[in-house]
Amino acid sequence: MKIFDENVTVCGHSFHVTGKRVFSDNGTSYDYLRTKVNIGRHPESGKIRQVDVAGRSLDEIRDRLENLLRISSEDANLIETDMTFEEWVQYGIKVRKNALEPISIQNDMTCMNIQVLPFLGKKKLTDMTEEVLIEWQELLLKQNFSEGRVSAGFVKVSTYLELAALHRYLPYNPCRFCRLIRLEKTHRKMAGEEVLRHILVENREHPYSAFFAVTLLCALRFSEALALSWKDVDFENRQITVHQQIERSPIQKEIRIKPYTKTKTTRVICAPACVFWYLDRIRNRQEQEKKAIQLTRIRMV
Repeated sequence: MKIFDENVTVCGHSFHVTGKRVFSDNGTSYDYLRTKVNIGRHPESGKIRQVDVAGRSLDEIRDRLENLLRISSEDANLIETDMTFEEWVQYGIKVRKNALEPISIQNDMTCMNIQVLPFLGKKKLTDMTEEVLIEWQELLLKQNFSEGRVSAGFVKVSTYLELAALHRYLPYNPCRFCRLIRLEKTHRKMAGEEVLRHILVENREHPYSAFFAVTLLCALRFSEALALSWKDVDFENRQITVHQQIERSPIQKEIRIKPYTKTKTTRVICAPACVFWYLDRIRNRQEQEKKAIQLTRIRMV
């Protein structure tokens, strides 16, 4: 719902600010305002550089515009520094330490030590340009880093370069004008149902045969299949309800169940009869194991 659409004057410059009210999933709402500001031209292409400025109030927009205009003005003197990017990250962590949870700082350092610092740590802070960032992304992809890990590293780098711009060591954050490299998606040829059934028949005695059946014939993610419980399986109507997934924390190395799926939706899947044949075998096996345990306890008493 649009709530704001007018021109705002900041430091003698006029900016067109638009805003809307955003409603979240839990029923709360907040105002979202945004505008654009020019901060000079690219030294090689000559194209005008534009930055999106967003905030939740008009005062917040004004403060950010004033800060950007101050940094990008011709008479704004930058602070000279010989710090490397690694030294700046260490300083930035100290600056942000009081505002972050210890687990967030640990996540930052884990990402930095794997995806960022081995490649960019020795570069001077003032040498961090768009071209350097693109070369770094290409190098990560060549070394078989996934797009997700490259994207996560890019976000961390952007956070610390934004901090350097606010401290006036850099005229602007180069990540704002650097594209995030995406690989071309290849269309994979899916195996037919007959091929999948043949695989299941050949491996029907495998201890994980039911897991194979659920993931292959019901198109469940591994994390969703591992989070299934018996209350999610309706043998009478041959339906499987998918509403949660498991997650392994990279820091604590613990496995936990998240009460929602990746898309935060609940799906009810009408599965083939063979899937329930595999599931029924597991259920019968578990009941036999429970009876054996009970008999063992009785004998021990």
